[in-house]
Amino acid sequence: PTSDWMPFTKLVAVLSRFLPPDAIQSISKLHADYKREKMSRREMVEKMRNIVGDKLLLGIIKRYRRRK
Repeated sequence: PTSDWMPFTKLVAVLSRFLPPDAIQSISKLHADYKREKMSRREMVEKMRNIVGDKLLLGIIKRYRRRK
């Protein structure tokens, strides 16, 4: 099965072009905590949105979907 979700590693790679290293490090830590089941997916996404901002996040995901 395929999904419209952007792979996390790809998302981080693109975000690293726009965000400072400390923001990327925070996002990577959120993902690691999610993988270790220390937080829910919803919590991870909410915190990530606070770091990245909805406008940038949506722009990157929409661009990724158009390229698929």
